[in-house]
Amino acid sequence: MTTRTLGVVGLGLYAVHGARHVMVRQPEHLLWLCNVAAVVVGAGLLLARPLLNAIGLSWLIVGDPLWLADLARGGELLPTSLLTHGAGLVLGFVGLRRLGLPRGTWWRAVVAGMVLLAVTRAVTPAVADVNLVYTLWPPAATALRWALATVALVVPGAAAVLGVEWALRRVARPAEA
Repeated sequence: MTTRTLGVVGLGLYAVHGARHVMVRQPEHLLWLCNVAAVVVGAGLLLARPLLNAIGLSWLIVGDPLWLADLARGGELLPTSLLTHGAGLVLGFVGLRRLGLPRGTWWRAVVAGMVLLAVTRAVTPAVADVNLVYTLWPPAATALRWALATVALVVPGAAAVLGVEWALRRVARPAEA
């Protein structure tokens, strides 16, 4: 299967999962980091863009264990979630093998993730708490509390994504410029 075809498959899997959320009137859940990661992987494959694929894969490598922990604590398992979390991860690794790993993926993944969090905060209802943007940054938080929460989230998140890039460098070839 070509890389572009795999990209179409990846985007189609997200569409199936997304349709489920739309059907139950929860479209805001499409903005969860792992769901968006599957779109980014699919787009990276479709457009043959190693950076997009690597960012999506990095997000899934960091996010999937958090999703599994949520499930272990009694979180709801949607069968279509396996399409984004599982198949998205597999497609990301296929893309990594075919497209390579660009240097500096980690910091770009962090910046893109922060943009996603800001968008999520701006367009989703507080009750949904997508990406935990209302738990981490309560609406009534002072500027100091907001800054401390941001640092407390971004520093370990950046370290995790940097660790992912270092680990992937052992198995992936560098992306061509």
